[in-house]
Amino acid sequence: MNLVLYALRVVVTVHIATATPIPSSTLQSSAPQPATSKTSFTLDVAKNIATILGAIIATLTLGKGAIEYVQQGAQKRAESFFEMRKRLKDNPIYRDILSMVDLRDPAVQATSFKDRRDLLGFFEEVALLVNSRVIRREVAHYMFGYYAIRVWENDDFWHGVNRASPYWALFRHFAEDMQAIERNFVFENKKYHF
Repeated sequence: MNLVLYALRVVVTVHIATATPIPSSTLQSSAPQPATSKTSFTLDVAKNIATILGAIIATLTLGKGAIEYVQQGAQKRAESFFEMRKRLKDNPIYRDILSMVDLRDPAVQATSFKDRRDLLGFFEEVALLVNSRVIRREVAHYMFGYYAIRVWENDDFWHGVNRASPYWALFRHFAEDMQAIERNFVFENKKYHF
């Protein structure tokens, strides 16, 4: 609001300092006109004020729209993250497999190929979200990376599954990326946001 008042003051001051009377030849009516003073408020001043006000309102509206767009993007990223986290934590099959992987239990070999494939697919979905910049790398590492690394390193998990298959390339890249982060991990709070 102070910016608007300041702009109005500048326009009026400039106009008063440069005001000249309106020549009678420019008026449409031949009737005598009252004498104009240097402080009269003319149509030009009103146009200038309206232009400045319009520009200020447009700028404020654009700024507000940009802020809302950024906030909406952050909200959608948060929703995607929480959905993925819920899928991992609430799936009893994933929990069982990850528990065996974490404990290096060879019984993980006996779990079905389908269940292990689905878990790898889950981590590939996380990788896609990271690659699409929906989830930040640091957040993916902090919340999902530990288990992706443990799965990648666990030979019993890969029993009967071709780890070198090109169809697991996205998972392999994600796990290796998470390993690189883990090797140099230093917690910096500012990196963990949506």
